Amino acid sequence: MHDLSFKFYGMELNEFQLAFGKKLRQAREEKELSVSQLGKLCGISKSHLSAAERGEQNVCIDTIRRLCIALEKKPCFFFDWY
Repeated sequence: MHDLSFKFYGMELNEFQLAFGKKLRQAREEKELSVSQLGKLCGISKSHLSAAERGEQNVCIDTIRRLCIALEKKPCFFFDWY
């Protein structure tokens, strides 16, 4: 079994989630969208998006795909912090 407690680019999971959340908030604010508006565009609940922005929620690949479409960003945008 693999040890999933390793650091990714020197980051623990919660740090990784926080960095992703900051990029998500940045992209949403650039589009001048509220969390509720983005949620409606993506078909994702407001609470899920809010938690993701705070780094408290993991997001799946499909959620990232939906965010990319709604925010007109490439997936690499959300990971351009390491």
